[in-house]
Amino acid sequence: MLELDLTNVESKEFATFPVGKTKCWVNKIVKKAPQMGGNSYLEVKLTDGTALLTDRIYLTDKAMWRVQQFLKACQLPHKGKVQINEGDIENRHIIVECFAENYKKQDGTDGTAIRVKSYNVDPEFSYPAVTPADPPAVQDVPSEDIPY
Repeated sequence: MLELDLTNVESKEFATFPVGKTKCWVNKIVKKAPQMGGNSYLEVKLTDGTALLTDRIYLTDKAMWRVQQFLKACQLPHKGKVQINEGDIENRHIIVECFAENYKKQDGTDGTAIRVKSYNVDPEFSYPAVTPADPPAVQDVPSEDIPY
Protein backbone atom coordinates (compact mmCIF):
# COMPACT_ATOMS: atom_id res chain seq x y z
CA MET A 1 0.00 0.00 0.00
CA LEU A 2 1.27 3.47 -0.91
CA GLU A 3 0.59 6.34 1.44
CA LEU A 4 1.40 9.70 -0.14
CA ASP A 5 0.62 13.28 0.82
CA LEU A 6 -0.17 15.13 -2.44
CA THR A 7 -1.88 18.08 -0.75
CA ASN A 8 0.57 20.81 -1.83
CA VAL A 9 1.56 19.38 -5.22
CA GLU A 10 1.26 21.86 -8.08
CA SER A 11 0.51 20.63 -11.56
CA LYS A 12 3.25 21.46 -14.05
CA GLU A 13 2.90 22.08 -17.75
CA PHE A 14 6.00 21.42 -19.79
CA ALA A 15 6.84 23.85 -22.58
CA THR A 16 7.34 22.28 -25.99
CA PHE A 17 9.28 23.40 -29.01
CA PRO A 18 7.05 25.15 -31.54
CA VAL A 19 6.38 23.83 -35.02
CA GLY A 20 8.74 25.57 -37.47
CA LYS A 21 12.30 26.81 -37.01
CA THR A 22 13.68 27.43 -33.52
CA LYS A 23 17.08 28.68 -32.41
CA CYS A 24 18.41 26.45 -29.67
CA TRP A 25 21.54 24.81 -28.36
CA VAL A 26 22.66 21.28 -27.75
CA ASN A 27 22.23 20.64 -24.04
CA LYS A 28 23.57 17.07 -24.02
CA ILE A 29 24.45 14.24 -26.40
CA VAL A 30 24.89 10.58 -25.50
CA LYS A 31 25.48 7.52 -27.68
CA LYS A 32 23.11 4.74 -26.62
CA ALA A 33 22.52 1.10 -27.50
CA PRO A 34 19.04 -0.36 -26.89
CA GLN A 35 18.93 -3.03 -24.19
CA MET A 36 16.58 -5.25 -26.19
CA GLY A 37 18.58 -5.16 -29.42
CA GLY A 38 18.09 -2.82 -32.34
CA ASN A 39 20.20 0.02 -33.62
CA SER A 40 22.44 2.33 -31.64
CA TYR A 41 21.53 5.99 -31.68
CA LEU A 42 22.61 9.42 -30.51
CA GLU A 43 20.26 10.87 -27.93
CA VAL A 44 20.34 14.63 -28.42
CA LYS A 45 18.81 16.97 -25.84
CA LEU A 46 18.06 20.45 -27.17
CA THR A 47 16.88 23.53 -25.30
CA ASP A 48 15.72 26.99 -26.33
CA GLY A 49 15.91 28.26 -22.77
CA THR A 50 12.31 27.43 -21.87
CA ALA A 51 11.63 24.05 -23.46
CA LEU A 52 13.54 20.80 -23.74
CA LEU A 53 13.33 18.51 -26.79
CA THR A 54 14.92 15.07 -27.03
CA ASP A 55 15.69 13.61 -30.45
CA ARG A 56 17.17 10.29 -31.49
CA ILE A 57 19.53 10.13 -34.43
CA TYR A 58 19.94 6.48 -35.40
CA LEU A 59 23.37 5.19 -36.38
CA THR A 60 22.39 3.11 -39.41
CA ASP A 61 23.71 3.35 -42.96
CA LYS A 62 20.39 4.78 -44.16
CA ALA A 63 20.26 7.40 -41.40
CA MET A 64 23.86 8.65 -41.47
CA TRP A 65 22.72 11.64 -43.54
CA ARG A 66 20.99 12.91 -40.37
CA VAL A 67 24.19 12.50 -38.37
CA GLN A 68 26.02 14.44 -41.07
CA GLN A 69 23.32 17.14 -41.12
CA PHE A 70 23.49 17.45 -37.32
CA LEU A 71 27.30 17.72 -37.25
CA LYS A 72 27.23 20.29 -40.07
CA ALA A 73 24.65 22.34 -38.12
CA CYS A 74 27.02 22.19 -35.12
CA GLN A 75 29.81 23.48 -37.39
CA LEU A 76 31.88 20.36 -36.78
CA PRO A 77 33.71 18.02 -39.19
CA HIS A 78 31.02 16.10 -41.10
CA LYS A 79 32.76 14.33 -44.00
CA GLY A 80 34.87 11.19 -44.07
CA LYS A 81 35.94 9.51 -40.86
CA VAL A 82 35.56 11.80 -37.84
CA GLN A 83 36.17 11.55 -34.12
CA ILE A 84 34.44 14.18 -32.03
CA ASN A 85 34.24 14.46 -28.26
CA GLU A 86 30.73 14.91 -26.88
CA GLY A 87 32.00 18.02 -25.08
CA ASP A 88 32.78 19.63 -28.45
CA ILE A 89 29.13 19.16 -29.47
CA GLU A 90 27.44 20.30 -26.25
CA ASN A 91 26.49 23.99 -26.00
CA ARG A 92 26.60 24.48 -29.79
CA HIS A 93 23.95 26.86 -31.09
CA ILE A 94 21.88 25.47 -33.96
CA ILE A 95 18.50 25.94 -35.61
CA VAL A 96 16.05 23.04 -35.67
CA GLU A 97 12.99 22.79 -37.85
CA CYS A 98 10.23 20.88 -36.07
CA PHE A 99 6.90 19.36 -37.06
CA ALA A 100 3.98 17.90 -35.12
CA GLU A 101 3.35 14.17 -35.42
CA ASN A 102 0.06 12.61 -34.31
CA TYR A 103 0.06 9.24 -32.57
CA LYS A 104 -2.12 6.99 -30.43
CA LYS A 105 -1.28 6.82 -26.75
CA GLN A 106 -1.33 3.51 -24.87
CA ASP A 107 -4.69 4.45 -23.38
CA GLY A 108 -6.15 4.86 -26.89
CA THR A 109 -6.35 8.67 -26.87
CA ASP A 110 -4.70 10.85 -29.49
CA GLY A 111 -1.41 12.56 -28.76
CA THR A 112 0.92 14.93 -30.58
CA ALA A 113 4.71 14.73 -30.49
CA ILE A 114 7.13 17.40 -31.69
CA ARG A 115 9.79 15.87 -33.98
CA VAL A 116 12.91 17.32 -35.59
CA LYS A 117 12.62 17.62 -39.36
CA SER A 118 16.07 19.14 -39.95
CA TYR A 119 19.14 20.57 -38.26
CA ASN A 120 20.52 23.85 -39.59
CA VAL A 121 23.48 26.14 -38.95
CA ASP A 122 22.74 29.19 -36.79
CA PRO A 123 24.47 31.95 -38.81
CA GLU A 124 24.75 34.15 -35.71
CA PHE A 125 27.35 31.80 -34.21
CA SER A 126 30.75 30.77 -35.48
CA TYR A 127 33.04 28.27 -33.79
CA PRO A 128 36.76 27.64 -34.23
CA ALA A 129 37.59 24.50 -36.15
CA VAL A 130 37.94 21.37 -34.05
CA THR A 131 41.18 19.62 -34.85
CA PRO A 132 42.65 16.43 -33.42
CA ALA A 133 45.01 16.90 -30.51
CA ASP A 134 48.72 16.87 -31.35
CA PRO A 135 50.48 13.68 -30.30
CA PRO A 136 52.70 14.07 -27.25
CA ALA A 137 56.29 14.97 -28.02
CA VAL A 138 58.78 12.10 -27.82
CA GLN A 139 61.70 12.88 -25.58
CA ASP A 140 65.15 11.72 -26.59
CA VAL A 141 66.56 9.58 -23.76
CA PRO A 142 70.33 8.89 -23.73
CA SER A 143 71.03 5.18 -24.20
CA GLU A 144 72.94 4.95 -20.89
CA ASP A 145 69.74 5.88 -19.03
CA ILE A 146 67.70 3.03 -20.54
CA PRO A 147 67.59 -0.05 -18.30
CA TYR A 148 68.41 -3.30 -20.13
